[in-house]
Amino acid sequence: MSKNLIYMVAINHDSSEYKNTDYSQYSIKSWEYWCKRNNVDFMLVTEHDDRLGKPIWNKELIYERADGYDKIGVVDSDTMIKWDAPNIFEMYDDEFCGVLDNVNLKWVHDSLQVYGKFFDGINVDIDEYINAGVLFFTKKHLSLFKDILDFYLKNQEELDNWNKGGGKEQTILNYHLKKTDFKRKFLTPSWNLLGMHKKQMFTHNWQLNEDKTPFFVKYGFIWHFTGFGIPDRINLMKQTWELFEKHYDIDNIKYDKILDLTRHRDVEKSTTTRKFKKDILDTFLNDKFKDKVLVEIGCHKGNSTKYLSKIFKKVYAVDKWHLDKAKEHCKDCDNVEFVKANLYPYRKGDGSIQNAEDWGDFLPSNVDVVFIDAGHEYQQVKSDIENALKLWPNVSFIFDDYGLPPGEVKKAIDEHVEEGNLKISKFIGDSADDLISAANTKFIDMEGCICNLM
Repeated sequence: MSKNLIYMVAINHDSSEYKNTDYSQYSIKSWEYWCKRNNVDFMLVTEHDDRLGKPIWNKELIYERADGYDKIGVVDSDTMIKWDAPNIFEMYDDEFCGVLDNVNLKWVHDSLQVYGKFFDGINVDIDEYINAGVLFFTKKHLSLFKDILDFYLKNQEELDNWNKGGGKEQTILNYHLKKTDFKRKFLTPSWNLLGMHKKQMFTHNWQLNEDKTPFFVKYGFIWHFTGFGIPDRINLMKQTWELFEKHYDIDNIKYDKILDLTRHRDVEKSTTTRKFKKDILDTFLNDKFKDKVLVEIGCHKGNSTKYLSKIFKKVYAVDKWHLDKAKEHCKDCDNVEFVKANLYPYRKGDGSIQNAEDWGDFLPSNVDVVFIDAGHEYQQVKSDIENALKLWPNVSFIFDDYGLPPGEVKKAIDEHVEEGNLKISKFIGDSADDLISAANTKFIDMEGCICNLM
């Protein structure tokens, strides 16, 4: 198994009026989480090497600090990585990898011109110029950074007092890379989203009213907060962290890998919140339930079915509608059986009444947990509870939408609690203050509850 490293320089230095930590604190947290999730070492450099001028040149010291690693990533402290980004180290072999920097072609052209004086006879094309803020490579490429450091030290006085524009080490890296015979791989822009403000990546699709996820989060793996002033960088990185901090819970990485398989209420109003699903994982993802059977009454599009299949040995997902979408969403779940059934009586087109099907005709006799999330009218929830207790007297219940207005789900559950048929073991999910229904009405109580926990 290869040993991989993410290397970041985040140094507070008197050459800047701003503290690097004012924004890098958010970068560091995101990378620490991703590294732990993907079994990657994270090396953070916060002390400046006195041989060097600006802190940025500490990046080149990777050549002596990455000994023993097979693959390495060097990332700037103004980047953040999305919590569920794939493991990039599994996506390349022996190439030197980066993203083309084409946000400002005039700047790139001018930078190549001013630094070209050091590299006689070497031409770097604009269409091969990569951004140095996110780089992935292997141990065989470490010599490149030694060469760049040697170049810097040789020309240190001029480079430390450079006033001709064109950035600092990025163009120098591109020239040195051009001198090598290294095989290169240009990654898609998602691995280093540049110019996010120019591309309107901080907005969302207002036509999809149910999903306000910013474009940079939807379509990017690494977000690079560059190209604007440091005060804006600090503010935007802080806002990003506050919006998505819940996804970077290091203590719950074992849950996050499962939760990231499916959708949540923040992007699809018809499903449960991430916290609701996490609370279920926290309760049932253990040895006690790994060989148990769950029935999901009302699987809808399979958002809950997906993660439930990772908890229980067998899941029976029941619904009358949307089963094709649910099956597609759960196509890699080999322990799920979908059941199409009519759960409630209804009036047919000819005026006659179609009775509900008997649960015993389409569900097994041995079930340990039942998830009730189908009809939300009082009589429907009441009949679901009674049908479950009739077929499985000792079953544990999970209820969604306990506090859904106007309160019919809550009324049916509370009545059975008063009658002694149910005992609320715990409330789960978000509180009423944080919940708005798909009909844009405020919840009156907790999102859900677990009853009769065995």
